[in-house]
Amino acid sequence: MTTLSFGPNGDHKVVMETKALTPNQKVVWACQSGPWVNTEAFSFDLLDDERGVALLFEHSGWPESDDFFAHCNAKWGFFLTVSLKDYLEKGKGQPHPGEPSI
Repeated sequence: MTTLSFGPNGDHKVVMETKALTPNQKVVWACQSGPWVNTEAFSFDLLDDERGVALLFEHSGWPESDDFFAHCNAKWGFFLTVSLKDYLEKGKGQPHPGEPSI
């Protein structure tokens, strides 16, 4: 089990179970405690790409496409395309951006 902390003070805790792991290629998590327990899995795949490495992400098994789904979809997009990129290129990401809730 892995515990992840979110929020400006780390006050949002999520417990993930690793369902599959192929080092340097793939990890699949299932939420055991936190806001996503009713979804199926989070998968992260690393693929060789002509630009270097591509990250493919999927958060599957949503029971419905509601406001929470839309919020999480937008946040995952921000964290994986802006914050992670800044972290890898500049050494500092935006783990809790100051923008309003999406």
